[in-house]
Amino acid sequence: MALAMQAHAPVQLPARVVQMAAMSVMSFMSFETFGGP
Repeated sequence: MALAMQAHAPVQLPARVVQMAAMSVMSFMSFETFGGP
């Protein structure tokens, strides 16, 4: 089980970073659209 987690770690990290970046971009776009602070 630990071996499988270790193998998945390098694949999951970039996916998490991309997901966080996409979320921040979406929130930024929504702020721009709705005229937020």
